[in-house]
Amino acid sequence: MKNQPSWPEADAKLFLQAMHEVGSMGGIADVEPITIEMMESIQNFVLKSSIDLNHLKGIAPADLSGKISDQKKREQLLQILILLPNFAQPKISQFQMALRVQKNIFRF
Repeated sequence: MKNQPSWPEADAKLFLQAMHEVGSMGGIADVEPITIEMMESIQNFVLKSSIDLNHLKGIAPADLSGKISDQKKREQLLQILILLPNFAQPKISQFQMALRVQKNIFRF
């Protein structure tokens, strides 16, 4: 796709940690196998990274907000988070507020 942000390894890890945080509902549940498969696909085809997902921990929205400043990256992250199976809407809303992404990102 054109104009896709580039994700260096450190940023890719933050992206995957956010996916883990949502997939585990903030660390209170195990990440479902289908969510792990989606994380693997995103890692391979969007992030183009090789991070070990088996030892990945989530990241709180407030902790992520100061680490990803590029608005296009923030928007892409939220677009992916809302696609997660059985996503936790309150957790995604927390990421949206922390990353200061406008609501229109959720238009279908």
